Amino acid sequence: MGNLARAGQLRLALWGGAGLLLLVPLVAMQLGTGVDWSAGDFLFAATMLGGAGAAFEIGIRAGRSWRYRAGLALALFGAVTLVWACGAVGLLGSEGNPANLLYLGVIGIGLGGAIGARLEPAGMARAMIATAVALIAVGVLAIPAGWGGGSPVVEILGLNAGFAALFAGAAAFFRRS
Repeated sequence: MGNLARAGQLRLALWGGAGLLLLVPLVAMQLGTGVDWSAGDFLFAATMLGGAGAAFEIGIRAGRSWRYRAGLALALFGAVTLVWACGAVGLLGSEGNPANLLYLGVIGIGLGGAIGARLEPAGMARAMIATAVALIAVGVLAIPAGWGGGSPVVEILGLNAGFAALFAGAAAFFRRS
């Protein structure tokens, strides 16, 4: 199978997967599971998934190695799930806690670093490390500052460390690409 055929299959899987993810809450709403998304919720989710998909499309043109693509996929997965988690349930207390907006700054660090690196692997690795460090800093600073909104300390540190590990993993892939 040629590279073009594989690229087409990758794109089909990417966009098909995004579409399937949007169907999950729609089906859940029909089954009466307590899921109640508005049109705005679907629009937000579609925008996030579409943005991540578009970023992946742009990124795979910048780096053709499987390690680069793996790093990019891991970084985008981390960013989307971080934003989704903050909006759905919140990492610092509930989703309504304004301290959760700090995570948009964390994503901004990664995005700004990626743009500044012009998607070059070494710069992408540095951007992902900066993102991981920013996540740890938010978690560590949230505790004494009282930003946790009642969340247990172990939960705050664990969630931030888990997301930081995703970005550190992406950095490792970029460094080796």
